[in-house]
Amino acid sequence: MQSPIPEARAAEADQLSAEVEKFLASGQSIVHVPGFKHKPIRPVRIPPDPAQALLGQLRAMARRGCSKRYTAMCLGITPGAAYELARKNGIKFRGSL
Repeated sequence: MQSPIPEARAAEADQLSAEVEKFLASGQSIVHVPGFKHKPIRPVRIPPDPAQALLGQLRAMARRGCSKRYTAMCLGITPGAAYELARKNGIKFRGSL
């Protein structure tokens, strides 16, 4: 009654090592296989390009009939930047037709 009780993990490890020794003694060999590799079900989401989102907002405001100056003010860009983006992407604002 005075002997300490072995820990559960130590007992399991001893049992496992005994089984491995028995397996190897019977002439078998242990082969290591590659581990599990997680493969996601869905492809990784790539966030949209901020420049494309800005162009979409420019197009939407141009369709509504807003001016370049008002659009620039709402989007927080300079009127010159709004003009250049519109010119390069074929967006027509009110007053520029």
